[in-house]
This record gives sequence, C-alpha cells and structure tokens, in this order.
Amino acid sequence: MWVDDDACIKCSLCTSVCPVYAKDMQFPGPKTLGPDWWRRIQQLGNPEDYDEFVDNCTFCQLCEAACPVGVPVAHLIAEHKIRKPKPLIRKWRDYVLAHPHWIAKFPQLTKVPRSLAKALGLSTKITWPKKNFPRDNKLQHDRQRFSNAVGLLVDCYSRGFDGAVVDSARSLLELWGYDVFVVPESSLCCGAAAYAGGNRELGYQIALDMASQIFDQEGHFEILVTLNATCDSTLREEWRRYWHLSLPFSVMPFQEFALAYAPVSFWQQIRGYSTENDNLTYYVHTTCRSRVSRGSGLLDQLAEKAGFRYESLALDCCGAAGSYAFKVEHEELAKQMGMVTLNVGRLIVDSGTCALHLRQTTGLEARHPAFWLYRAYLQSKERNEITNATS
Repeated sequence: MWVDDDACIKCSLCTSVCPVYAKDMQFPGPKTLGPDWWRRIQQLGNPEDYDEFVDNCTFCQLCEAACPVGVPVAHLIAEHKIRKPKPLIRKWRDYVLAHPHWIAKFPQLTKVPRSLAKALGLSTKITWPKKNFPRDNKLQHDRQRFSNAVGLLVDCYSRGFDGAVVDSARSLLELWGYDVFVVPESSLCCGAAAYAGGNRELGYQIALDMASQIFDQEGHFEILVTLNATCDSTLREEWRRYWHLSLPFSVMPFQEFALAYAPVSFWQQIRGYSTENDNLTYYVHTTCRSRVSRGSGLLDQLAEKAGFRYESLALDCCGAAGSYAFKVEHEELAKQMGMVTLNVGRLIVDSGTCALHLRQTTGLEARHPAFWLYRAYLQSKERNEITNATS
C-alpha cells in the first residue's frame, strides 16, 4: 500500500518542522510516531503497539514536505492513530467529527450545552461555527455546457457555516464571465477529516459519495475551483495516490484561478480603490496543507495584485486542523499553536476552519481571499457610482 514507507534515513528533518513538537514537550515527534513505529510493527508484528500521544498529530503533512526521501510520514502516523484504543464515548465523538458534512447539514449539532460538551469530549473553550448557508445552495442540472464554464467545489464547512464566502466566490466567477456549476449538490465531505483521525477506510467511503457527484459533471467544465485548502489537497493527493480516484478535470484553488483568469480590468478597479482608501494591514496566512500542496506565495501574490497593504504571517499550522481544535484534549495545544499578537488589521486565510480559529486567537476578522476580493470590488463599485453621480 505504501511507497517508500521504509526509506527513512533518520535525519529528523520531519521533527524539526513539526508544529506540534515545537509546542508539546510530551509529543515524540513525527519520526518516532511514523516511520520508526511502522518499522517496529512490521518487524515484530504487534498490531496493538501504539504511542499514547499519537493523536496529538494534526496531519498537517509538513513532515512529508520536509522528508528528503519521500516517506509518507503523516500517513503512517494516521495508520498509527487507529491502533490506539479509546473509550466508547470518544469513539462515538470521533466518528461524528469524521463526518463534518453531517454537522454542516444539521448545524444545530454545534449547539451542544457546555455541561454536556465536555462529557462528550468536545472543547468548551474553542469558538464553534454558526450557521451561514449560501444564498443558492442548489446545483442547476438543466444547463448545457458553456465554453466558459467552471466548477466550484463547495466543501461541507463552507456550505454550512461560511455561505458568505461561497456567495463571494460565485459572484466573482460570474463577474469574470464564467458559468458556475456548484458541486456537490448536497453537503458531502472529501474524506479528509476521517483520514486525519486515523480512519483511512472510512475516509475512502465518505470520499466515494462526493466523487460520484463530482464525476457526474464530467464534460461540463475543465477546471474545478476549490475554496478550502484541505479539500484542494485531499482531492489532488489522497484521492489520487491512496484511493485511486482520478478526477477528469484539473483542481485549482480559488486564489490561483483568480490570478490566472480574472480580467485585468478587475484588478485595476480594486487596486485603484484599495491603494487610496484601504489603510488596514492584511495579514496573509497560507495554511499548512496549502503550503505542502501548492507552496507559499499565492495569497501574497493575490494581496499584491489587489493593492492590499499586507504582511505574511510567520505561522506554521495554526492548530485548527479540521476538527482537531474542537476536541477537549487538544483545545489548549491548538490555542497555543495559533496564538500570535497582531496590530489592527484583517486576515486572509485559505481555509474556513483555520479562519474561524485565527479569529479567536488573534481577535481579527479572518476570511477567505474570495470574501476580501468581492468586498473590495463592491466598495470600489460604490465609490465609482458616487463619483460619477457628483461629477
């Protein structure tokens, strides 16, 4: 199943970049929990061998990006996680959190009373998301293929709790002249949450449901635009490499699509407004999964092109890590990982859960780049209308 699983040369580069190891003195590090553990169980054949702190891994995959010989460190740790026995209540909690599309579909699940939350193993210190559906949550089936059509992958978090981002992204794509096919039709998950929690097989079964709806759109568009860095990475990495699900079109994060395909006139309009009227600093945070899959720099390029005054945020994994921060045993560590002191400003973040977490740890409004771009466009449009009316 694994490629290069036994190639570890014990250089410890994976440990040096691990954001959990930097904050948690009890965490053994990715080398110990991944390739060292894997070699041990292969040699000794003991399926019950596990480390007490293996669940502290956030599955950020920075360890894999640093590995000079291509060991799937984070994926070996995910395999390790499932070997650790848990109390029944924690198994139930983890099973529910492995299905974030359920929570997005029924957002009232986030309103668990605090007195009950802790007993269920849920954090009472982390801010839980509030329901925020997109204006149009349905896929139109009756449209024919258009030459300028694109797909817009609405992940389960954005569909249930970040509708303003979905609306912004869709409005911008249509403004740029594209016909938008929103997929999937209903709240479904790419399988990332289950995989990160150590249940690869469950993740695959969850991913199949989403894949069936996405594959139905073959021939309607050639590019699928994503709004969540984790989903973007999962569709292009886990789906292809570990689950053998190859999409019939290219997958591209919104910020990359905007830089490549938004018309010059759009950038000129918002840049003219931003450089003259927007004096707040935009702090740019490229999430860990995005850096691993796409590298750093896309969000910085977007901020530069939009005329925003910006600074790159020197932060590795912010600690949100999907459902990681919502588990009571990780709430303090997640908070430490995302704690950073900033001046007044705004945050550009390419993941909804990371934005939610950083809003709490920094006190600043954190949003997806589509939200900030569309806001700048509306403000520039309003200013132009006022100027034209008074001239």
